[in-house]
Amino acid sequence: MAPKITIILHPPENGEFYSSDDLISGTILLDLNKSLSIKQIKVNLKGFTETTTKMDSEYAFPQNGMLGPALENRSYHNLVRDEYRAFPPDNVWDALEGSSKPFKIKPGHYEYMFQFDKIPSRPVCLKNHTKKTICFVPKSQSFMPPSFNNQWRELNKIDNLDLYFYSFGKVIYMVEVEIEMGKPKNWFKPFDKIFRETSLIEFIPEPKPFPNDDINSRAGINYNGIIDFISKNKTTRSLTSPASETEDGITAYAPNGPSEKELLNGLENLDLNALSYEIEETEENPMKRYKCKYPIGLPDGVSMMWIEVRSREIETVYRKEFLFREGCGKFDNIFLIIKGKGELSDFSNISLKPTRLQLNLLETVSYLSQGIGNENFSSLKLMEIENISKSEKPLFNTNELRFISNSNHDIMECEIKLKDNPILKRLMFNEEDYRHRGNKLYSFKTCVITRLFSYQLLIDWNINGQLRQTEVVIPVQVFVQQRPHSADEALPRYIEPPSYDTPPS
Repeated sequence: MAPKITIILHPPENGEFYSSDDLISGTILLDLNKSLSIKQIKVNLKGFTETTTKMDSEYAFPQNGMLGPALENRSYHNLVRDEYRAFPPDNVWDALEGSSKPFKIKPGHYEYMFQFDKIPSRPVCLKNHTKKTICFVPKSQSFMPPSFNNQWRELNKIDNLDLYFYSFGKVIYMVEVEIEMGKPKNWFKPFDKIFRETSLIEFIPEPKPFPNDDINSRAGINYNGIIDFISKNKTTRSLTSPASETEDGITAYAPNGPSEKELLNGLENLDLNALSYEIEETEENPMKRYKCKYPIGLPDGVSMMWIEVRSREIETVYRKEFLFREGCGKFDNIFLIIKGKGELSDFSNISLKPTRLQLNLLETVSYLSQGIGNENFSSLKLMEIENISKSEKPLFNTNELRFISNSNHDIMECEIKLKDNPILKRLMFNEEDYRHRGNKLYSFKTCVITRLFSYQLLIDWNINGQLRQTEVVIPVQVFVQQRPHSADEALPRYIEPPSYDTPPS
């Protein structure tokens, strides 16, 4: 009868997942019902990435006039390899001087302690990367990735093609116990018998921002070769809905650009680059702006409008950070921009009302194997407000539109005060610590897998009875941890404790 092996891991400091500062340790419980000959007991700490990519049939070359099945590519990268010998102890092992003679172990219950050093910051596979190796990120920007798709076996049990493709990439960390038996070798049994038991661990490294020049790049791809992105699966998910593992549908909203009639009325000749203007950026006020890609033509046939988000630190977000509250640095500065040729029309004839607001988190997961890549898209709804124009305080007032000087075009702007909305004031990012398909929300890049996110801000408008929509997409790096407190943050003001009179005796 095989020995019973149990792995008991000491919990991480935060009680949820192992971080870069944790020592992975624990106890091995070994129960034997009969005497066994054992050479050694080893504990291995393993980490690896595994990806599978498929090529669509349109890229496959027919053979003998027949089109075969879709081509499948696999890759395997080692991240960490560490070993600890739990039995026999070092003094006995050194005395054996390499002898393979086994030990006879009596029936009973045995316990062995083990401990590994901290998980290193860089994968071990980097030493095997050459200049011709096709990777998403260069060596200088490749760091140890977090666990990803630990529940891939469960995903494969679900009859859903999107989840099936989502599980084609995984980052696995595990503790493995290996017991090497000491039976004599025979010609018909050339190998010793080995018993193994594994326990998966969830590892998420400490927050490390992406390089500033790389946050907006498409997956940070290092183009040392040709990469074809083939599989594009689109799904939606509401972050406030129950976390079931079945997902269907496609992204429900798409940007609405100018209509053909509006373009024919003069917008086709409007140079959007000439309309751009700079927001003052100083060291004290490093404001960045993100504008709607597709403007909306107004009823006068000449003017157009779009939305701009201005922020200092919207490109990173930690758990429980406010998104719309004033001073949060996320969506607390949103502006309505009106642009056109010549003098702008009188807005007394234009009814402009926002009717609905939705904020989504777009996820793009890319897998790479042997030069072939697949992408998987998801949309997670962070919040949605209907009838937003019926709030107690108006979001904006067209009478507050102010002119911005421009030599070729008139430009006006006014602030959309979403930060005054009582619901949006309380909205925190990922307050419930949501798991999407078994994974916490975090961004990462590694050799063959990237997981990137973007905000998608959608505002529906009623313009003289016609419904239109603006969209602003902003790349964001998501951290699963809460923002660490800065060392130079001011301490809370000390308040003297209350004094109480001594009651008379």
